Amino acid sequence: MVSREHKRAGLHEKLQLLRSITNSHSMKKASIIVDASKYIEELKQKVERLNQDITAAQTSNNRNPLPM
Repeated sequence: MVSREHKRAGLHEKLQLLRSITNSHSMKKASIIVDASKYIEELKQKVERLNQDITAAQTSNNRNPLPM
């Protein structure tokens, strides 16, 4: 059985990892989670923009195929 201290240490380690990934400067759990949520939303927007860029590039290539 995992002790309470091990669980707490594991949670702390995961929060610190989340804090570093999201560039959060806060030490409070709630703030780290809020920062992570904002970071995830930013990533979603980046993915959407990249998908739009890919679609635009594919459309452009379909209109102007390279000569064979």
